[in-house]
Amino acid sequence: MPENSRDKQEQIRLRNKILGIGDTSIRKSYYPQLQNQIKKLKLAKERAEENERKFSEILNSTSDGIVLVDPKSKAIVLANHTAQRMFGYSAQEMEQLTFNDLAASGHQQPVMAGLLPEQENNSTNPDHGNQHPTSLKHLSMQSKDKRPMTCDIRSSFVEIEGMTFILALILDVTRLVTMEKEKEEIKAKLAHTGKMEALGTMAGGIAHDFNNILSAIFAYSQLAINHISDPERAKNDIQQIQKAGQKAADLTGQILSFSRRTSHNKIAMPIYNVVKEALELFSSTCPENIEIKDRILSSASIMADPTNIHQLMLNLCTNAFHAMAETGGVLTVALAERAITTPTPMFATLVPGNYLELTVSDTGHGMDAGTMERIFEPYFTTKKTGQGTGFGLALVHSIIKDHGGEIFVKSEPGRGTRFHLFFPVI
Repeated sequence: MPENSRDKQEQIRLRNKILGIGDTSIRKSYYPQLQNQIKKLKLAKERAEENERKFSEILNSTSDGIVLVDPKSKAIVLANHTAQRMFGYSAQEMEQLTFNDLAASGHQQPVMAGLLPEQENNSTNPDHGNQHPTSLKHLSMQSKDKRPMTCDIRSSFVEIEGMTFILALILDVTRLVTMEKEKEEIKAKLAHTGKMEALGTMAGGIAHDFNNILSAIFAYSQLAINHISDPERAKNDIQQIQKAGQKAADLTGQILSFSRRTSHNKIAMPIYNVVKEALELFSSTCPENIEIKDRILSSASIMADPTNIHQLMLNLCTNAFHAMAETGGVLTVALAERAITTPTPMFATLVPGNYLELTVSDTGHGMDAGTMERIFEPYFTTKKTGQGTGFGLALVHSIIKDHGGEIFVKSEPGRGTRFHLFFPVI
């Protein structure tokens, strides 16, 4: 066979082998393996894309702003959608900023301190794996349009593809802080309005009592003048004037004693003196058709603010007076120690322990179930226009809660009302 023909056949054989023609072809031997590898690579790519999609969904669906920061330059590497909306920047704009740019003017230092995990400032080359997350509250920040913001920040180090970043979780609490301030302002107004309401009622009684004293003084003064020629009768008239003057002095002393109490700190104290003093003040201004009974039997000490206890008594007694204004009745104030082991259904929320129980009850018109559900709501009142604002019992509820106690009410229409106040005994 000619040499050229042999070479030509060899070339055809190799070509057929490469193209997959024949039992020993390269294509038949290696093509399935290549297909298998391509399939694996395709699956791996799909998994990576799916994981990236899920990560992106999770990152952008959180209610917290999430920002990834370069620990050296403090440049923002990544910000989720919440952080973008929170500060008013687009994704591209956020990535052109440093974390310092998000701080309000004059507050950069505390904000940057809130970004760095705790041990960052203690080492120039920290072991990021041993860092403790930092959590700082109520930091002053600002949005793109310079709107003031109050934010809580929690940060920690994270490793991503061999690189270290700071992961900062940002919560916008601006609205919450504003509501807290408004709550404190309302509470202060509540206390002031409740006090003024109760003092207004008491002032009416004081004025009535002083008028009676002055009437007696004027009357006996005139009698003394008329009896000037009869020393014995004139002496008796002057003694009556002295008695009236002493009564006026006693009433003034009680009012001054009450008004001088300006403490706003809780101290360990027995409150029976405060309760008695408040009752004495009320007894001198109490309408004639209302009888006051006291059953103050305990001198146990509690942590209390004397001014608040006076305020509490002032509002409870005033409320009772209003309930009995038309029909008259009996106001009973009791103070006794009580050990609660298994709370009764009425006192179900009490934690077992020793308590000082203050009970204020009246025989007035009482309340139905619907009214009782709302009596501690600010502005809620069943009184006629001009007779009350509905702050009194709301203030009582606020005071008892501030003292770590509980308040319970029992009332029925036509059968009066009883308030039970429990203070933890020291």
